[in-house]
Amino acid sequence: MHRQARQRLLIAQSPPLSFAGMPGGVPLFSPPVLLAIKPPLFFHSIMAVPKREKKCKLDIVIFPLFYKDRRLGTMELFEHYLMLAKRLNYSQARQPLSVRTLANELSCTERNAKLLVQKMQKRGWIEWRPGKGRGHVSYIRLLADYDAVVIAEAKKRVSEQSLDAAIQLVQTYSRSHASSRAFIDSILNSINLEQIEQEDHLRFPTYRGVCALDPATIHRRTENHLMSHLFNQLVKYDPKNDCYIPDLAHYWETDTTNTKWTFYLRKNIFFHNGQHCTAEEVGASFLRHTEKSPYYWGIQHLHRLSALSPYTVEFCFSKPTPHFLAFAASLGGAIVYKDEMTSFPIGTGPFSLSDHSSKRLRLQAFPRYFSTRPHLDAVTMYIFPALYDNEPETAFLAANQLNFYHYPYVEKEEHHFQQQHSMDIGCKLLSLNKKHGLCANDTRLREALFHFLDPHSMIQDIGGTRSILADRVFAQGQSVLTTRNRLKGQASLLKSNYHGEELQLYSYTGAGNERDAGWIEQTLKAEGISVRLHLLPYHELQQLDLEQKADLLLGEQLGYDDKVYGYFSLFFDRHRFLYSHVGTDDLEKAKRLWHQELKTETLLASLQTIETSLCQAHYLLPLYRLKQFALYPEYVKNVALNAYGWVDYTTIWLKRGKS
Repeated sequence: MHRQARQRLLIAQSPPLSFAGMPGGVPLFSPPVLLAIKPPLFFHSIMAVPKREKKCKLDIVIFPLFYKDRRLGTMELFEHYLMLAKRLNYSQARQPLSVRTLANELSCTERNAKLLVQKMQKRGWIEWRPGKGRGHVSYIRLLADYDAVVIAEAKKRVSEQSLDAAIQLVQTYSRSHASSRAFIDSILNSINLEQIEQEDHLRFPTYRGVCALDPATIHRRTENHLMSHLFNQLVKYDPKNDCYIPDLAHYWETDTTNTKWTFYLRKNIFFHNGQHCTAEEVGASFLRHTEKSPYYWGIQHLHRLSALSPYTVEFCFSKPTPHFLAFAASLGGAIVYKDEMTSFPIGTGPFSLSDHSSKRLRLQAFPRYFSTRPHLDAVTMYIFPALYDNEPETAFLAANQLNFYHYPYVEKEEHHFQQQHSMDIGCKLLSLNKKHGLCANDTRLREALFHFLDPHSMIQDIGGTRSILADRVFAQGQSVLTTRNRLKGQASLLKSNYHGEELQLYSYTGAGNERDAGWIEQTLKAEGISVRLHLLPYHELQQLDLEQKADLLLGEQLGYDDKVYGYFSLFFDRHRFLYSHVGTDDLEKAKRLWHQELKTETLLASLQTIETSLCQAHYLLPLYRLKQFALYPEYVKNVALNAYGWVDYTTIWLKRGKS
């Protein structure tokens, strides 16, 4: 044992472990837990035996643990430098630092600390002036930029290990947004895709992590897009022919009253875990939508659900449900296998989820998919919080490994990128509470808010991918709004019942809501209207009684290819803000349409009449539509944006090889 090793006692107090070979699997000892000790070169560990096991043999186990930033294994030189830089507050000024202090900070002996200093000096990372004799202080100065060291190490890992290792390093150690952007800029500029890997792998950065991919708990743009690749529905909507076509069900029928729907499933369809898809799993998937689900409205009047055979399922409703196919084709109709052994979602879709963390999400092509296999083998999203979907960026250069961008992070006039773009079908929407609070019965106050919150000014002031004014909720039909006029807004405010009260504005973090809400707050403050912002994580916001708390609700209203489904979701989805603010009379009108059999044109016109009424009374303030982008090198083929502003991974393919 090293003579400088210091002994520490580790107390056993975790749940006991059982070991093979013990009679009846009797717990031998509990694993040790470290109690508030600084990391020495070695740890001495004593395994404690519970008193009840008096006949068991007590073994004292002594073993070395090399400290690595609270992980096992030896540290690399660059990690020592990063620790040192943090200790010096990243300052490049000359600072006093004794060898003893340095050794303590680097968790090593004084001899090894001196060796590390020599290596850092040779690399030009530091300047070190040792003190001469007893009592003389040593001085140190950082020469290398912290982020430059991180990126240089990441480049090394790309060539020696893998792209994932390099990206994880930058995600772990990056200090600034600029560092992440510089990583995208420089690390992959000269990488040859075919030298790194043989599979067709689509990789790209995104600005936020992804919530649990479960239709019963989430209804957001990115999550919806990903779930559309993991799950199938009984039927799917065909936008080209405006009809519903088979998916998991090859045939379906309804009775004359539209209260009974029967679906006949395809055979030999597998979930990602190898289990067969049968009527039992179909029924269980629909019944997962409780009152807190965004899709509860679709099964609210479901009276009975029966598996008539392994491949036949019957839905019986207490009220006519002539538009049930619109719901069945949505993510509310996604067929999910609930496996308690894994937290990953299990579907039957063309891709399965193979990795989901705060730094990366990976989809893997499902080899047993019942329909056409995707051309891609894998899709990986790398999570960089520094990137933002509503923030214009020009710092990202072409890269052969990060081969796809959903937002215009690259200036196309400087680089050889292909581009697809479209306008969002939905919009950023501000709803005013029609049920309670200051806005409910004050027509003049709502008029003032409408005139003050001019989307043209918002787009100009904030910029990014905010593109055009939204003149109604969905990008279809005639405009329902008049022109904004600040003077009219000021006149309306004077005639209102507003006397300086604080309006409560709620929204969720991400999707540009922070900057949008800030702009609204400052704009209204300039007109004498006080606003308090409440920006919460998505799931926290859904737990609140927004009907009582929120005067204003800000968020995205997603658009869909299926217009009928889009309008019903607008009114009924409990994760969309309109449900919390819209009046009971409006909801009743929409419910009557849900239960009434009408031609599509007549149904849409009736739904749009409700929307028009709410917009013209200024309970709904559509703000703007996003311009959606996909930027990619020439070898990425068959790219097209969907209603979510993302692309279909089942059709993309990579053109490999040189001509």
